[in-house]
Amino acid sequence: MLSGDQISVWLGVYRHYGIIVDDLTVIHNSKIAGQVVRETVDDFAGGRQVTNHGKAGTLPRDQIARNAIDTIGRPYKLFEFNCEHHVSEVSGRYPCSPQLRIVVFLAAASLLFSHAKA
Repeated sequence: MLSGDQISVWLGVYRHYGIIVDDLTVIHNSKIAGQVVRETVDDFAGGRQVTNHGKAGTLPRDQIARNAIDTIGRPYKLFEFNCEHHVSEVSGRYPCSPQLRIVVFLAAASLLFSHAKA
């Protein structure tokens, strides 16, 4: 793993993302802590297998790491700034959450389907 790499762990129903920084710690937006935090890779993983997605975006690795460090303490917001928004933003990409989009789409489709059956 290199500084600026995007890593993740599978949490049963969704994938949780973080960014590796220079000292091989992870900066991630934690729903549990309610904010962006810095932890060891082991604490981030919580015994789960870590997937390294490599560097995302076009920014240099050191800039991604600096951007991530600058976000420590920023509040977690499921629909506006979750772990996916965080890693995409600090990597210089448009902040988005594909997993959240899928969940919202499935919930809406389920609701429409249940009303159509009634």
